[in-house]
Amino acid sequence: MPSPASGSIADFAIRWICPLAVVLTCVATLCLSERTDRLVQTTIHAALLLYAAALWLMSSMSPADWQAETRRGRLARELWTWACAALLVHVASAFHFVHHWSQQRALEQTRLESGVAEGLHVNYLFMAAWTADAFWWRWRPLQYARRPGGIDIVLHTGMLFIAFNAVVVFEKGPVRWIGAGLASLLATRWTMLRARRRNAASASSAS
Repeated sequence: MPSPASGSIADFAIRWICPLAVVLTCVATLCLSERTDRLVQTTIHAALLLYAAALWLMSSMSPADWQAETRRGRLARELWTWACAALLVHVASAFHFVHHWSQQRALEQTRLESGVAEGLHVNYLFMAAWTADAFWWRWRPLQYARRPGGIDIVLHTGMLFIAFNAVVVFEKGPVRWIGAGLASLLATRWTMLRARRRNAASASSAS
């Protein structure tokens, strides 16, 4: 049986490991890279890795986990929150170092990369939705755990579409293959868990 001390250490690690990872990633990028705009790439990669880890946990969480009553639930919430924070740093650094706070430049860059300048507004929409969702989970976990499932479906469908395009369609080299590998792992996990739940439901109805 875990001691209270070990529990406190685990809770401390859960609370601080994600923000420290994001901060150290930003600081290391700025200190070690000669190009300040490298922070734009580093932070979006950090956001997507944290998002993938959060999704891995979310795919099999219990009601108590969603209410952040368990360490698993609290870890998922921290990963979710700080993935969102890394995304916000990514957007801020992109506007500062690349677009120089020009919305027109940001639209033109989006058009060059994706062919649709207005896609930038879709990114804004899901960034706002993710931020609101992260705040909701942190400040009203019981209410958050009882929210309609359709919210998750819409939110994650949009976010996964954006993430897949960001790291698989428009990226090159190792990032593309790592992104494709993570997407495959998450898809495989979701499929296996879905099949397990169906089998459990069938066995329950048969008995």
